[in-house]
Amino acid sequence: VYDQALSAITLSGAELVKLVAASRAMVDMSTDNFETYLINLLAGEVLDVLEDSYVTGKAGTDNCPGDGLDTLTLTGRTVTATTAITVADIAQALAMLPAKVQRGGLVLANASTLAGILMEKTTYAFDPSTTLQSLGLELVQDPHVSDNTVYVVGALDQTLFLNFWQNINVRRSEDAMLVKNAIAFLASCVCGFAWNSNNVAKVTLSA
Repeated sequence: VYDQALSAITLSGAELVKLVAASRAMVDMSTDNFETYLINLLAGEVLDVLEDSYVTGKAGTDNCPGDGLDTLTLTGRTVTATTAITVADIAQALAMLPAKVQRGGLVLANASTLAGILMEKTTYAFDPSTTLQSLGLELVQDPHVSDNTVYVVGALDQTLFLNFWQNINVRRSEDAMLVKNAIAFLASCVCGFAWNSNNVAKVTLSA
């Protein structure tokens, strides 16, 4: 049986920019690795904004390249746990996804929530991480996901649509801040993303 339904996916691009100005004297007196450190720091900052926007739908001044997981409408694909989020809750959420994307999916949660799930092994005679892997899911610790929230995401190649019109790159300018005797390092990228909400389920904890 083949799913013949086609959906339109819109990717709205956004430009993300991070700028650092370093004193020319400091750069000249620094170690050889200082400039490499700045470049890696800037690129990492842009990447962190992107990762945050995938979840929260916010980037900088809310000029986000797409709707995050937190802003998706997941009617009929949300499980509410009563006392603690368990592997059984995650398995229930997984079953809400189309069969074709269930294997090869991700479990996204922050460190605190993920630790609580993995601590089930002190109560039951099984290892929760092994059980989740047996379900075809990979555990991903994401600090941008709220406490007591887990996203079960289907196979990424059919769930997250991502396009970089400009890859993350860092430029150095000797002249941009000449009057301040500083060197400018600018990191930027232009990208857009869209989630296929049909392939996403959520587990939350009741208040």
